[in-house]
Amino acid sequence: MGFAAIKDEEPEKELDSDQSFNFTINKSAAILGIDRRTLKKRVLTAECKPKEKTTNGYLKYSLADVSRAAFSNEKIKRGYVVEDLLPKELAEHFMARKRELEVLQQESELLIYDEAAVKFAELGQQFSKFFDTFIDDLEQTQLFTVEQLEQMQNLCDEQRIVFAEAEF
Repeated sequence: MGFAAIKDEEPEKELDSDQSFNFTINKSAAILGIDRRTLKKRVLTAECKPKEKTTNGYLKYSLADVSRAAFSNEKIKRGYVVEDLLPKELAEHFMARKRELEVLQQESELLIYDEAAVKFAELGQQFSKFFDTFIDDLEQTQLFTVEQLEQMQNLCDEQRIVFAEAEF
């Protein structure tokens, strides 16, 4: 049994700060432990500039820039403009919206516009009828003086004005 000299490991190359930590989105996502699609959205939202291109045409970003974009406390813009969607995405958007409305209608949290308008009109008519007949009904009971009835009439008129000016 012989012993051989231990070879020295190759000397470490000095890391060039411009190129040493530049990775593609997929590699950066694997390093950071997050989904590549999420990272791509965050990099685009943060408007990170690529540092170089690979031979395959993929863009390489600085890991520091990508990390800042991935873990920043800034809220990610999650909305989208419907007019900018592709046809397939547009169809999916409207199908999802239709399903959402159907669920709300089934849970009785959503009324069809015509039904809501009719119910609101009926409610308005009931209030109007109440204010019109209230003082007359009290006058017929003869339990109140004329001054008291006038004060109640003024209060009813004030409430009618508030109701008429309210925005719904």
